[in-house]
Amino acid sequence: MKILPVNIYKPAAPQQNLKRKDNASGYFSKSDYNPLYYNDYNVSFSGRTPENFYAQDFNRENMPITMNDYLMSNYEFNQHMPPEQMMQESFKYLGISKNFDDVKSIYPNEDLFKNLHECSISDRKKGLLSEIKVARELGESPLLKDGSDNFGMYLLKKIYLEGKTLKEISKDFLEKDISDEYKGVVTEPVKYSTLASYGISYPKLSFWHSFINTRDEYKKFFIELPKNSQNTSANSASASKTSAADTQAAEDSKKSEKRPKRKYNIKPYHKKQLMDDISNNKTNDSDDVKKNCHKAFR
Repeated sequence: MKILPVNIYKPAAPQQNLKRKDNASGYFSKSDYNPLYYNDYNVSFSGRTPENFYAQDFNRENMPITMNDYLMSNYEFNQHMPPEQMMQESFKYLGISKNFDDVKSIYPNEDLFKNLHECSISDRKKGLLSEIKVARELGESPLLKDGSDNFGMYLLKKIYLEGKTLKEISKDFLEKDISDEYKGVVTEPVKYSTLASYGISYPKLSFWHSFINTRDEYKKFFIELPKNSQNTSANSASASKTSAADTQAAEDSKKSEKRPKRKYNIKPYHKKQLMDDISNNKTNDSDDVKKNCHKAFR
């Protein structure tokens, strides 16, 4: 009987430990190593429906409490609603909230809102909030085109009413929502540290990734909702009170509408110095920046 030689199995080295001679660092470059990308726990949502989204435990268990309560209040009907539409419906009372106290009063059970707090922009020495501080001290217009100045509420609504990512919020704020007077003066993007300054946080990552990955595909599944539908997890009495107060405040504002006074009276030569300082500190040295700076300080 002929005995064949035994070939000893040698396991391949882990890919991240492999070296190559033509690489100065001695390791594979990023282009040589392609780890598995995030895909909702390996569940593909391509060609799926909202019903499939809510059938996944990790989506139901990690969505905001308010949204989960809304889903379970009438699961047979609500499971057909895209997550984006359900988020808008669950947090629709944010639209009538003027500040974080209103939010906490209307959504007392929402853990994601427990740490909301006003931010003292006056203490900021750098970054976006610092730019906003300088712009508002020298300008006359409200920060936002809709006439509001509460940047914290703006950020909260962008996430929970519009379902926007941080990059999308920055783009909207700097290009569409900020008052024209401050364009070119306020240029820093919105960062996670900006949200943290107000105690604002996104929903849990596992849910949020699923939400964003399916958002555009599920728009075609938007459904018509019953009139005057309510979210049982929200304090509707507090929401009604807030809405009534807003109506009264709007009427009072029309009766005695006054242009806000400038915080400081600045001499012409000092305005020019400030304009030049801000313009020179911007990476964008375009005529548009200088034009907007001049408009802000005149």
